[in-house]
Amino acid sequence: MDRCCKCGVEYPEGEITWAGESPLCALCLPEWMDGFTAALRNTMKGTNEMSSLEATDAEAAAVAVAPRVTLDQIKAAISQQYTFTAAEAVTAMGAPRPTDPSPDPLLVLTVCIMVMDNGFTVIGKSAPASPENFNRELGAKFAYEDCIRQLWPLMGFALRDALHHGAEVAAGRSVDLTVPHDVNPPVPTTEA
Repeated sequence: MDRCCKCGVEYPEGEITWAGESPLCALCLPEWMDGFTAALRNTMKGTNEMSSLEATDAEAAAVAVAPRVTLDQIKAAISQQYTFTAAEAVTAMGAPRPTDPSPDPLLVLTVCIMVMDNGFTVIGKSAPASPENFNRELGAKFAYEDCIRQLWPLMGFALRDALHHGAEVAAGRSVDLTVPHDVNPPVPTTEA
C-alpha cells in the first residue's frame, strides 16, 4: 500500500503517482500539477515570480495533511512594516555620521521592522559582503524575508500549542492557559 502525502489515504501499489519524491493520489495530483506548471511556466518565460518563501510554502502545502502555518497567515498577522537603511535611521536620529571617504557600512545595511497584530516585533536585516553589491530593492526583499523566516517557527509554536490545548480539551482535561505568577520574579533591589 502507498499513502498519498497530501490527503493521507492509502491506495494499492501502482495507483499512486510519484511527483518527485512525493506520492500523490489521482485526486491530489491536479492541484500539485497546477502549482508546478505555473512555476515552470514562469521559469521558462525567464520571470520566475515565485519567491523562495512562496516556493517553500507551495512545497509544504503539497504534502500537508494536517494544520500548518501558511505564508498567507503570516502576512495577514503583520499590522505594520517599516523598511529603511541604517544610515537613514542614524540620520533621522540626528547622530553624527562618518566623514572619512571609505564606504559607510550603514548605507548598505537594510533593516525591516514588522509589528504583528498582537504587538510582537521582529527585526530583519540584510547587508552585502561587498558594499559595491548593494541593491536597495534586494536589500529590502532580503530583510523582509529574514523577518518572515523568524516568524514562521514562532507561529508554528503557537499553532502547535493551540493544537495541544485543543487535544487536551477534547480529551476532557482542564487546560489552564494563565501565566504562572512566578515566571518573572521581582528583581531584588539594593537600597542605600
